[in-house]
Amino acid sequence: MNTRAGSRRATGTHRAVSTADLRRIVLALPGVAEGTHHGHADFRVGGKIFAGLTPDQQRANFKSTSTNVDVMVAADPETYRDAWAGTWVGVQLARVDISTVRALAEDAHAIMLKSLTPAARAAATALPVAKASTAGPAGTAGTASTARARPSRARSAGTGRE
Repeated sequence: MNTRAGSRRATGTHRAVSTADLRRIVLALPGVAEGTHHGHADFRVGGKIFAGLTPDQQRANFKSTSTNVDVMVAADPETYRDAWAGTWVGVQLARVDISTVRALAEDAHAIMLKSLTPAARAAATALPVAKASTAGPAGTAGTASTARARPSRARSAGTGRE
């Protein structure tokens, strides 16, 4: 179990995480493409969503384990919430720091990679991925307008299941 993100409580001494910060962190992970789901930004690896922004862009949701969701929500219910049946955690971006968002994104990415077949996992992380920009005016969600290839990095995703 990895609860490193859930072990950090908001202190009020950090800069709020912006949607640009979130995108930079998530899109740096291997094989990630940005898309839209129900009109708001999401992030996928191997075609599967592992993170996304809420329509108001104040929260982000990350794939997680039921244990991690329970620990984070119990530790700080003002910052974290069960976003979907104990398998996704929602986080209030203004209440966490960049390292927390990075940990949540890396964990969610690893969970989703483990769910892919070995061939799909290799394909998702070995080839450059086209990134569709969904940023509209002033950082609002818009339509996909450009696609550009970005190289992926080699990264181990871990092997254990919880």
